[in-house]
Amino acid sequence: MILSLKVWEDSPYDGCMEKAESISAFGEFLSAARDVFFPSFCVNCRTRIILHPNPYFCQTCWDTYTPVDRPVCEHCGKPMGIRVGFDAPVELLCPICRQQTEPGYDRALAVGTYEGILKEAVLLLKFHAKTLLAEFLGARLADFSESDLDLQNYNALCPVPLHRVRQRERGFNQSQLLADALAHSIGYPPVKHLLFRNRPTLPQTHMTLKQRRNNVKGAFTIVDAEKVAGGSFLLIDDVMTTGSTLAECARTLKKHEAERVDALVLCTTRLDKLFSP
Repeated sequence: MILSLKVWEDSPYDGCMEKAESISAFGEFLSAARDVFFPSFCVNCRTRIILHPNPYFCQTCWDTYTPVDRPVCEHCGKPMGIRVGFDAPVELLCPICRQQTEPGYDRALAVGTYEGILKEAVLLLKFHAKTLLAEFLGARLADFSESDLDLQNYNALCPVPLHRVRQRERGFNQSQLLADALAHSIGYPPVKHLLFRNRPTLPQTHMTLKQRRNNVKGAFTIVDAEKVAGGSFLLIDDVMTTGSTLAECARTLKKHEAERVDALVLCTTRLDKLFSP
């Protein structure tokens, strides 16, 4: 017994734990020092941010984001904006999904709606290169997925790819950053680059639903078909408008025998805001 205690006391693992605790404490000290000497301020209300994981929004402003209200479309996850009683239809589908002849993905879910503080966060990340936001937003995806998804059912997270020219211009792929942050927060499943955007597509902001579908048709190819066959995958993106891009990604995966393809996005456009001026 004395020998075993001696071995434990001299264990290199014990020393590693002490070092890890020291590093963690030092990291907390640096974070606190940064807040004192280089304070951050909420971009929305200009309140000073102290010891908060979101470097751009205070907790008060962030709490104003609009979650997706139920009931939602059972396919795309958009809020239906209606009240449902006992006489509700067996399958709740939004007008867009009722028109789909080739739906692509099996199911999509969103954390919130594309408006207010969540929209501002996406724009900061996407067009102002505030990439520190990705870790915080990815953690919000993780919180949502723990209650609404079982990530262990997927073989991999699959970020929606940008065309190489667009990614070179932007310097990063926001969907990739969100997928990496989600995987880091949860620990599984791994992020895999299974899709390649083989041609640039036009900006879709002012396109009709039909134009959006045609714009992305055939725009994706598989990187490694052997890793797709028989697998289940979760597409990751920042914003869903009509779902045309996600649907095309899913169709590409399923053409190579993926068994199931779902989608998780940070935010989705409300039905009453689609195609509005």
